[in-house]
Amino acid sequence: MRTSAGTSEREASQRSRLFVGTAGRAGQAGAVAVPLIGVDVRAEIMGGYARATVRQRYRNDESRPIEAIYTFPLPSKGSVTGFAMTSSGRQLAGEVHEREEVEVLAERDDGFADQLSASPDTWSGELADLGASKGGKGDPLLTTLGCQSSSGLWEAQGRDPIEVTVAALLVLLRLGVSTSHPVHSAQTKKAVDALLDALGRAASLDPKLAELALAALWLLSTGRRTRTAIKDATAARPGLEGLAAILGRDDDVRAYVERVAPMC
Repeated sequence: MRTSAGTSEREASQRSRLFVGTAGRAGQAGAVAVPLIGVDVRAEIMGGYARATVRQRYRNDESRPIEAIYTFPLPSKGSVTGFAMTSSGRQLAGEVHEREEVEVLAERDDGFADQLSASPDTWSGELADLGASKGGKGDPLLTTLGCQSSSGLWEAQGRDPIEVTVAALLVLLRLGVSTSHPVHSAQTKKAVDALLDALGRAASLDPKLAELALAALWLLSTGRRTRTAIKDATAARPGLEGLAAILGRDDDVRAYVERVAPMC
């Protein structure tokens, strides 16, 4: 999305909506909003404009797949340059056309006419077959991420947050998540940074837990700077020479994690 500098892309993203039913336009009777459970906005300034990437997570609480309409209120002089979504493990990329081009296409095909927004200040699109999550209970990825605390760690009463967080990160690894995930990268990076910080402040920690934590962090991380920090943290802890020797060889690190925590 491209907007004039100074416009709040996060504010616009939080006012966007996903409505159940192809007839459920915003403001129409019977329109039911799909719950928005997460927003991540990244922006860069280029001259007098800002280019922003907005990632949103919605949860389908129905027991079946749904059809829905997504609406995004465009800031002044703003435009949408791309759209993609992931649903039930499927990644789909949409085509974005200039309004004038769609108006021409709409004269030939009623399907394009349905894509025209009633307002030039709102971008909208119809989405079909959005998978049911039953409140996220059937999706281990959403369930795990939904339990992450604001600190970036996972917590449970009476248990060490480092131990709980390592268990959660092993689930993310099993599900193929990393800090470069197309949807959950920000949340995963927050967890990696929080656990690294917690390990640095933990004076006394079971060496086996520390070793497993650092190995999991290594596999979750894709950034060079973060991996360098993991190497430094491993070298600083006595008794982790074995792990330090294999960092950089991902297959060996993964084999170690699978040996210690087979469910990964």
